[in-house]
Amino acid sequence: MQKNLKEGKYYILDGVLLYLEVGVISEAVRELGDRVRKDVRTRTIFDNGTYSNMLYRSLAK
Repeated sequence: MQKNLKEGKYYILDGVLLYLEVGVISEAVRELGDRVRKDVRTRTIFDNGTYSNMLYRSLAK
């Protein structure tokens, strides 16, 4: 699903509408063997006006 997330699009998460902005508020880099995974913070805005700065990969899961 991670490939399917696009900035500026709307999604439904557990029945709640959200708008996705991807920005580099903070970036975590993890090395797993020979792989390096970057995980940027998103600005996720929900339909009730609240927002979250969840990690991109957490949202994809």
